[in-house]
Amino acid sequence: MFSERFANTPEELKRFLSKYQRARIAMEATYCWQPVYDLAESLGHEVHLAHPKETRLIAKRRIKIDARDLEAPAQLLELDWLPEAYVPQAHPRPA
Repeated sequence: MFSERFANTPEELKRFLSKYQRARIAMEATYCWQPVYDLAESLGHEVHLAHPKETRLIAKRRIKIDARDLEAPAQLLELDWLPEAYVPQAHPRPA
């Protein structure tokens, strides 16, 4: 699991994601997931979109460690327990 603080800009996100080769990324389906998902996918990463409600329910029941909410999707992906949300085809995708 990788983490780093960086400015909330597309350039900084691209810089961070470009440091890794074909990473497995778990991200929660939130308000603006699409640009981040698309960027990570375009850089060759394997991106998984977590269903927010189901991820929290499983994390509370299954993970026996004191995980922060932000780490739960990555840990569930590692265990193959990540409940995934539907990802529409890239084009056209509603904005």
